[in-house]
Amino acid sequence: MGESFLRRTLGLISGAAAAAALLAGCGKTYPVGAVGPTSPPIKPSVTSVYALPTPPASSQPEGLASAPADSNCASGIIWIAEESNDAIATLNTSAVYTTFTLPNANSEPYGITCGPDGETWFTEFAGNRIGRFSTSTLDFAEFNIPTASAQATAIALGDDGGLWFTESAVGKIGRVDETSGTIAEYSAGEIGRASCRERV
Repeated sequence: MGESFLRRTLGLISGAAAAAALLAGCGKTYPVGAVGPTSPPIKPSVTSVYALPTPPASSQPEGLASAPADSNCASGIIWIAEESNDAIATLNTSAVYTTFTLPNANSEPYGITCGPDGETWFTEFAGNRIGRFSTSTLDFAEFNIPTASAQATAIALGDDGGLWFTESAVGKIGRVDETSGTIAEYSAGEIGRASCRERV
C-alpha cells in the first residue's frame, strides 16, 4: 500500500508539473492583460521631392509672412524681406520667385506682413521708414518714423486694424494707420493704454 500511494503521489506531482509547464508556455510567461509585440511604426512614403527657388545668400533674407486665409491679401503667397538686397519678394504656389526692388538704397527691409487693406507692409531697418507695397499697381509708398534711427524690425497686423511694429534701438512700439500712413509711437510701458485709446 505504501508503494502504490507513493506512485500515485509521484504521478500527481509529475502531472501537475506538466500542466504547469503547458500553462507557463514552456518558460515564457505573460502577465494577464499583457499586449503582444507591436509592429514597427509605418514610415510615410515620399511621393515627390522638389526644390523651391530661394534668394541668394547675399540678400540676407529676414522677414517671412504669408497671407491669412481670411485676409484681403492674395492667398498662396509667401512674402520675404531681403535685407541686403533692398528688396521684397514673393514665392507662389507654382514655385515662382519674384523680386521687387525698393525705391531707396540702404533701406534694409526687415519685417513684413499682410495689411488690412490687402497690401504688403514692411519695416525698413536702416531707412527708418515703414513701407507699403501695392500688389495691384506694384507701387511703393514709404512713411517716415518720427524717432530717428529707431531701427524698426518686426511688424504685425493688430486686431484694431493698425500695423504695429517694434523700434529695437529706442525701446518703442510704433503703429501706422493703414489709411493715412500716420505713425504713432509709444514707450513699452504705454502699450496697454495705447491699444485702449486706439479702440475709442
